[in-house]
Amino acid sequence: ESRSLLAMNPETLDIAAALDLFYEDRPDAPQDDAIMDLLAKRADVKSLACEAVRRVGQFPFAEANGRLIRFAGRFIDEGLARELLAVDFDGNGFEDDVAEAVGGLGPLSIPLLHPFFEKNDSAGIPLALRILENLPTEEAVDFILAHWSLLWGGYRDCLLDAVACIGDKRFIPLLKV
Repeated sequence: ESRSLLAMNPETLDIAAALDLFYEDRPDAPQDDAIMDLLAKRADVKSLACEAVRRVGQFPFAEANGRLIRFAGRFIDEGLARELLAVDFDGNGFEDDVAEAVGGLGPLSIPLLHPFFEKNDSAGIPLALRILENLPTEEAVDFILAHWSLLWGGYRDCLLDAVACIGDKRFIPLLKV
C-alpha cells in the first residue's frame, strides 16, 4: 500500500479519496502534506480538525495520529487544544506534535496548562514545559517562575531544557542556588 501511495499524485484526488487516505491508520508518507493542503483548500477545515482530534482521543496509539495532530494544529483553537491536552498519550511519541500544535496558540495556550500544575501531573508537566519552551514571552516566564519550586523539585531536566530555550535573564538568580 505504501508503494502505491508513493506513486500517487495527491492533486488528482477527490475529497472522499483524500479523506480516506488522511484518516487511514498507516505511517506517514511524503504525500501527506500535499493531502493536508488539498483538504485545507477544499474541505470544511473546522469539522476536519475536530474529527481529527476526536480520532486522536479515541485511538491515542494509532499510527495516523501524528498527521492528524499536525493538521489540527494548522487550525488550532482553545477548544481543540484543550481536547488534545486531555488525551493520555502515555509516552507514545506524539507529545512533540501536541506541543507544536497547542503552542500554535501562543500565549493563549498558557491558561490551558494550569490543570497539569494543579494536579502535579507527571505526564502533563513535561508536555507543558515543551509548549512553554517555544513561547519566549513574559507570560511563559512568569508561569514558570510561579511554579519554580514544583518544577525544580520534580521536573528539573525538563525545566532546564525550557529555561535554556527561553533564555530569560530572570531565571539566572534561581539557577545559581
